Amino acid sequence: MFLRYKGLADIEIFVKPLLMPILILYVFVYSSIRDNIFYLLVAALFFSCIGDVLLLEKLNIFIGGLASFLIAHICYIFSFKKPIKKSYIDQNKMLLLPFLALGFGMIFLIKDNLGELLIPVIVYTSVIILMGIFALNRKGTVINSSFNLVFLGASMFMLSDSLIALTRFYKPIVYDGVWIMLFYGTGQYLITEGILREMND
Repeated sequence: MFLRYKGLADIEIFVKPLLMPILILYVFVYSSIRDNIFYLLVAALFFSCIGDVLLLEKLNIFIGGLASFLIAHICYIFSFKKPIKKSYIDQNKMLLLPFLALGFGMIFLIKDNLGELLIPVIVYTSVIILMGIFALNRKGTVINSSFNLVFLGASMFMLSDSLIALTRFYKPIVYDGVWIMLFYGTGQYLITEGILREMND
């Protein structure tokens, strides 16, 4: 965040790619089991790291970064998925509205500036909306601390992606890079911590 604030992209290229590997190390150190959720979490963090590298200012391979984070979100979706007969969302369908409003409201706002990226961005937005919904759907199936951390983290991740879309395809926001990294980094940590609490419960 400090490097973004100071505009020190030459140093950020060495620091930003370390964020997700540190979280992966944290997962290996503090997880007590090696199950499907463990490997899905590690995979999500790994592909997030790839996305971080591809979206560095010096590279800026947007479509590659988008694809990497798409895979990361899919891994999160499967790690959040719970085999229950009557889900929380089934009983509270109105809670879907904020997710849909955020995602497709954002697309409507930026669609005229997307060009050939329109379809990839729609696909990506649909997947990240699903990630948020599946994070919410964990309520009642895991301990409260795990649910709260994961849901808050997923929400911050969605907010970070929304800020990226706004600054890239609509108009810049003051200190946008700082806010994006704040929500992204904190969101990834909260998701990781929440899943670890579920695994170690």
